[in-house]
Amino acid sequence: MLKLKQYRDAAVGLPDLLNYALMPDEGIVQGKDGSLMASWYFRGEDMGSSTAQELAQLSARLNHALVQLGSGWMIHVDAIRQYARSYPPLCPFPDRTTLVIDAERRVQYEHEAAHLESVYAMTLTYLPPKVAETKIAGWIYSGKKNDTEGMAGRILNNYKNALMDFESAISGVLKGRRMRATEHTDGVIGHYAGGAAYTLDEQLRFFNYCITGEDRPVRLPSVPMYLDALIGNQPLLTGIEPQVGDKHIAV
Repeated sequence: MLKLKQYRDAAVGLPDLLNYALMPDEGIVQGKDGSLMASWYFRGEDMGSSTAQELAQLSARLNHALVQLGSGWMIHVDAIRQYARSYPPLCPFPDRTTLVIDAERRVQYEHEAAHLESVYAMTLTYLPPKVAETKIAGWIYSGKKNDTEGMAGRILNNYKNALMDFESAISGVLKGRRMRATEHTDGVIGHYAGGAAYTLDEQLRFFNYCITGEDRPVRLPSVPMYLDALIGNQPLLTGIEPQVGDKHIAV
């Protein structure tokens, strides 16, 4: 029997550097280190005309929502600049004045150069304590060595409950939409009408965009594992001019 170890490529690729592992539940990604991640797209109110007191109240409410999370939590906020869509199509107006105002805005918009808009995303990550520490704490406080419910299931359920509490706490401050999966069906596949059903996941699409710079739909596998290879399917070039795929990384 031949030893194949010497023929295997030991080089580290982009998937090896990514932490994404699997999706234990809808809208939740689990990392290789056991962390759990959920993401939202969000928009805040226009604070340009807000008073100092209103800003202080907003800050206090957000701070209260974050403090309730406790230890082991981390929040990422990303701002994505992307090209804006064309001007909205013409629609009825209540009077000629507003119609003329919108017509002037349309002409100005179409004669200007490319327009950009910001899309804001937020990812809430929880890194559970080490398994050994959790087991010891459970034995000390419960006195039971055999747990009927798996530890992974308890951690996942607690995380989902924390997500609901967090969404409730920030609902009056930010307008957010959870990144989730959507079901789709192909039109016609071969001789079969109706095609095959598949799932597109918003969170994986967002992660893929952040890593590769390519905004494309990401199909969720029937067995949602090995997400690092699914998302990081681009060559990584290191050195003085790092590059992912055909896109350079600003440093």
